[in-house]
Amino acid sequence: MRQTQVMVVPSNPALSDSFTDFHNLIEAINAARRVARDFVTGSHLERMDDGDMADMDDEQHHHPGSSHATTTPWSVSVNCAHLHPHYGTTKTPEQVLEELKAEEAAGEVDVNYQKFQEQRMMARRSPYPTVVLEVCARPPPDFGAAPPPSSPANNKEETKITSEDISKLEALFGQSAHMNHPTKHMTPKEEEDDFYSRIGNSIQELSVVTPMQMAQDYIATHDPHVPPTAAFTTSDAEEPDEAFEFVFTNLSMMAEQAANEDNDDPRYYVVLPHFCAASATSLEKFCTQIQTICHATTELRGRLAAVECFHPEHILPTHRAPISVVALQWKPKK
Repeated sequence: MRQTQVMVVPSNPALSDSFTDFHNLIEAINAARRVARDFVTGSHLERMDDGDMADMDDEQHHHPGSSHATTTPWSVSVNCAHLHPHYGTTKTPEQVLEELKAEEAAGEVDVNYQKFQEQRMMARRSPYPTVVLEVCARPPPDFGAAPPPSSPANNKEETKITSEDISKLEALFGQSAHMNHPTKHMTPKEEEDDFYSRIGNSIQELSVVTPMQMAQDYIATHDPHVPPTAAFTTSDAEEPDEAFEFVFTNLSMMAEQAANEDNDDPRYYVVLPHFCAASATSLEKFCTQIQTICHATTELRGRLAAVECFHPEHILPTHRAPISVVALQWKPKK
């Protein structure tokens, strides 16, 4: 499976005017996705469990040639290319001067190669900042799974069902229904009371505390930096890509709030109950990459305070929350 998507960013002057910022942003995103390969997420744990179960099954049944194609994940690759009106203008005047000196010292200049480089650069100069994403998914390789056993020739004819077989089944199910019938005969009033009683018992067994409420209660008690105007958002994201998307959506809302409202330093708590729930280290790396991506552009550099995380297995006792929470603090513009 192969899919290509083109994303055009025409309305951001900061990215349109500076190819350096746009290039640094794309490079930071690519680096963050490479780091995210090592995150311990729910899908990683499921694959590990499936692999262990498959190994145990092979040992018990002695199938050395069995294939694990059912548990091996697909190979998914994401390629990113970017276009820009000023593509290739990242060199400073000092760097250009050094290149000219190096060419002069070499004594030979390949005119054809220079023309090729210039044409390639002009081909990537689009009217607006553009990102081209290509996602390619390949199924796991099949290393020769054993073919299904062939049925013998004498079993080609289907076994016919006779009326005697049907009579036996009817008698069997009729006897089962008769034996399962309750011996105690309840009145309609007793049946109604028993029905509502069972519903009440089931409701009592369900927990009414949501992840959002758990996070709010913990932050209100343990975080000394929580302001009265703090905002809480929650997501069911399990994979790094969707978690990054949700966090930066919140960052855009924070920037909009700081620009249009009196609150110039909003604080958001992003509740991620299903993301990196088994690894505090992965959540810390996730927060570090958020900071790195924001630092890549001039517009966001210095506007986001150090990203904090709360986790059930955090090394600091003051940050051991019952679920995963990421704290985002916007800094006022100096």
